[in-house]
Amino acid sequence: MAKLKPIVFFLRGLNSQGDDDLRLGPINMGLYGRSFLHRFQKAQMIYVSGMGRGSAEVMAQRARDFILSHPIFKETQKPIHIFGHSLGGLVARVLAHDPLLKQRVASVVTMGTPHRGTQAALPQKNQKWVTVSLQKLMNYNFEEKVGAIVSTQPEEAQRLTEKYCDQSHIFYGSIITGRPLHQLSPIFKVIDRTYNHTREPSDGLIVETSQVWGQDLGYFDLEHLEQIGLCLYPSWSQRQRMNKELSKVILQLENCWQSL
Repeated sequence: MAKLKPIVFFLRGLNSQGDDDLRLGPINMGLYGRSFLHRFQKAQMIYVSGMGRGSAEVMAQRARDFILSHPIFKETQKPIHIFGHSLGGLVARVLAHDPLLKQRVASVVTMGTPHRGTQAALPQKNQKWVTVSLQKLMNYNFEEKVGAIVSTQPEEAQRLTEKYCDQSHIFYGSIITGRPLHQLSPIFKVIDRTYNHTREPSDGLIVETSQVWGQDLGYFDLEHLEQIGLCLYPSWSQRQRMNKELSKVILQLENCWQSL
């Protein structure tokens, strides 16, 4: 008898407008992470809609309601897995504490998540021109994102860590990614140069040491948006490199979920 596919609920990170599509300024790239999620063959991936607005705790409540009402959750008693990208990883850790869900959660796995916060959420006054320029370039709705952005600040990330500590019956793991500064795409190169004052290795937005949580599931040559299948490089060779790394990530994730 074929082994049933693990049930995985995917929590996305931020985009520019707060809806479920990934947008680069005026360009709509379609459902956030669509090309990435479609690559999975040995896991049943379920996209949790309605993320990206409010704090991590507010989003966790919204995600809880989505999961509880989902037919797959209601029609089976199988354990579920929660997979979060970027800010979605912080939401995943909060969500796993919900009393209506936690006994069904087998794992919380994150990728590119600022578990210890990110300096990019703390723009300094002398860097305001960079922040404003990037907001205009990305058509970024900052006011709508205030709660979510605050959740990624180091002090707030520490508060979430203390309040939502790891639970012994749940497996916690993290996918770590990064690229050398000179190999980052232009947008992430500007962000990294502006906010990564310690010059730690990063994915262009989140330093590697902040991405680590639970068991280290491997290091991969990807920048932040490449983690969900969006390559900002025009060259064919860079896209090939991204696709190769994503195949490795998916294999690692599917093996992890199937083993739990």
